[in-house]
Amino acid sequence: MSLTKIFTCFGIPQTILTDQGPDFMSQLIKDLTTIFKTKHLSTTPYHPQTNGALERSHLTLKDYLKHYLSPNQKDWDTYIEFAMFSYNTSIHKSTNYTPYELVFGHKAYLPSSIVQEPKLLYTYDDYVKSLQNKLNISFKIARENITYSKHKSKEYYDKKSNPIKFKINDLVVIYNKQTKPNLCKKLSPTLKGPYKIIKVFPNNTVEIQMGKKKAKYHTNMLKHFVSDDNGHDPDPCSSTNSHSCN
Repeated sequence: MSLTKIFTCFGIPQTILTDQGPDFMSQLIKDLTTIFKTKHLSTTPYHPQTNGALERSHLTLKDYLKHYLSPNQKDWDTYIEFAMFSYNTSIHKSTNYTPYELVFGHKAYLPSSIVQEPKLLYTYDDYVKSLQNKLNISFKIARENITYSKHKSKEYYDKKSNPIKFKINDLVVIYNKQTKPNLCKKLSPTLKGPYKIIKVFPNNTVEIQMGKKKAKYHTNMLKHFVSDDNGHDPDPCSSTNSHSCN
């Protein structure tokens, strides 16, 4: 679908950002990005904020679908294209433009537009110049609005956040988001570890050594490992109990 419905319509992207779902990490996607020289970035595990704009749009699309699905919910796929069109032709608060307008340089032709007076036809040169002018102005205003929106979001986040600094060789435990089959998540250990940090990245992400494996985690998922005075871990999710926490 990416090749036939996205690449052929909008062109080949220089960079794409996805989560680490099996479909996105498959050999097919690797082959496509290699062929088209596209850089593939992935989010860190259990940190949807990495791709927050997309996650927010998914919530809107799900709310749309809830109003039209049949009771058995088996016809959701028949509404996807219409839900996307509705979303792409609605003005977004962060840009004050519709996504459709930012991509194509003009508003989508909707049924309500039928009552408007006919517009004069342009020559190709007039159309290209007009489109370039609209795109330049739209992108300039959109960038300013996005910058302002991100600044306000950062201010709000900074007021409530208290970041913890991590460095190489620190021992940390990880908030356990996974639960073994047939086990109650509420009764399962909330932490697992300890593990050693082997790399620290500037985007609040670290790489830890988990036995023979290595994994990247956002710092929101970690806390420093603390042992008691005798050198024992008071937390039930210590290395000696790792079988109950992994």
